Amino acid sequence: DIMYFDKWGGVFYYPLFQLYQRNIVFIFWGFIISILPFFAILLFRKNHFVIFFTLVSLIGLFLSKGTHSSLGNIYLWMMKHIPGFWIYRAPWQKFAILATLGYSVLIGMGIGNIFQILKHKFSRNSNFTGLIPNLFLVGFFILYFGYHYPFILGKMFPGSMDKEWGYHQKFRLGYHIKFPKYLFESADWINGKRNLFNIVLLPDDKTNVYKWGYGGSGDISLLLFNRGLLFRQYGEGMAPPSPVDGVYFQFINSLYNKSPSASVYLKLLNIRYILQRNDFRYNFYGDYDSPQFIKDRLNYQVNINLDKVFGYWDFYKVSDDYFLPHIYSSTSNAVVHDNLNTMLKTMEANSYDKLPLFIEKTHLKLDLNNLNLAQTPPTITFRKINPTRYEVKIENATAPFFLVFSESYHPKWKAYIKTENRNWEMGNGRQKIENEKWEIIAEYPKVHVKEARHDWYKFTPQDIKYLFEKPLPEKSHSLVNGYANAWYIDPKEIGQQNFTITLYFWPQSLFYLGLFISGATLLGCIGYLGYAWRKRSFKKK
Repeated sequence: DIMYFDKWGGVFYYPLFQLYQRNIVFIFWGFIISILPFFAILLFRKNHFVIFFTLVSLIGLFLSKGTHSSLGNIYLWMMKHIPGFWIYRAPWQKFAILATLGYSVLIGMGIGNIFQILKHKFSRNSNFTGLIPNLFLVGFFILYFGYHYPFILGKMFPGSMDKEWGYHQKFRLGYHIKFPKYLFESADWINGKRNLFNIVLLPDDKTNVYKWGYGGSGDISLLLFNRGLLFRQYGEGMAPPSPVDGVYFQFINSLYNKSPSASVYLKLLNIRYILQRNDFRYNFYGDYDSPQFIKDRLNYQVNINLDKVFGYWDFYKVSDDYFLPHIYSSTSNAVVHDNLNTMLKTMEANSYDKLPLFIEKTHLKLDLNNLNLAQTPPTITFRKINPTRYEVKIENATAPFFLVFSESYHPKWKAYIKTENRNWEMGNGRQKIENEKWEIIAEYPKVHVKEARHDWYKFTPQDIKYLFEKPLPEKSHSLVNGYANAWYIDPKEIGQQNFTITLYFWPQSLFYLGLFISGATLLGCIGYLGYAWRKRSFKKK
């Protein structure tokens, strides 16, 4: 990787790899290795394998250079016109493997050819020269593996922080890390909870560096928790913006400035816990939000209280009054705002305590003056089937309402109505719907919402059917609360007070379609090969 030769803050990431740029032996041997494939190309020009792997190597080398000269405009054209090609922002990492694959075959063929030439010339000699072919192979492997010794011995992964070198020694970061026990205790505690919620990570910093040696572009919490995490994205302008960023930043500003209304924003974000990481190197980039600073700000908030401590990780819990479930209904009159800033100012100025429903003017698709929303919201029971599908049961819906879904807005989130008659049976915390039991795991009586046991990651290839089913019209789907989804539901149009809504991310059906096509193609190829093999066997007999 080119990273091995890079540096940050005036210090090389991996000083050992300067050997390849400064040591004359390594430079010379690197040049020899790079020309070995040409022996195979020159001597086996008509060999189909040589032609194929030569093309693979050339394509890999060309794409690896990215937009650099020469012919860098070709790569730019592919980025602009080939769908999805823009994701290869580090082409040497993605395409150099093609050149490596081609080189490995061509070098092997080239060395094999040299060996055969030497064997033909010297093997008949009974003296020392007869050993030359074998000595050539032994010498080649010694030099080849010696050239790559940093990779063979694992030197590209520095050891403990006290024995580091370069960047890792200066900033006390390592690769061989012992993860503290309290990380796993925290994960077991959070992942053992059954209801859906999100977690805010503090302090609010632009890097992910810990005192015990971890540092990376992705925070370690992403590997621990199966809940949504909100934090400042890594890097200065490197990460693409997210719709939820505006609400998150406003919460951080309010919290850090001791605004009493900071908790109001948590309603929008489905936040149940705030994780203060006291082992986080908050001052790595010169920031000031120390553990004591964060503790002081959190203690100032009446509706946020310390709930659990694991080592250096403190979990603060948001009170029930400021927590909204992942899916809920709103019958409040929608507040129309010009942009995100006016929405946030409205919330803070009025300490907004209703079920939030803010719609930006540019996303307004309905005439809000003629909606006649319900006085009392319907009873909702929801469960998560997998990240792309949620089931929502609606009871006693007598008038129109908005169904709010606290996932980042996307026009391909679709709502499908099921209007079959339902046989509801209550008892022992369970609801029975057409012989299917939903275990109720949490109830939110103030907002008329119940949460059923989730499947979390259930594989549902039968969802390919949504390619052909008709969802609610697009005009009923709006971006609300700065980032979330909401659908306007009118029971009169549905014709029932009790019904089911499936919230589904439609592109997932395309994935299932591709999966079926790939599977059918694979089976077809296997069947054809089996048929051809049997046909050849029959002819031989």
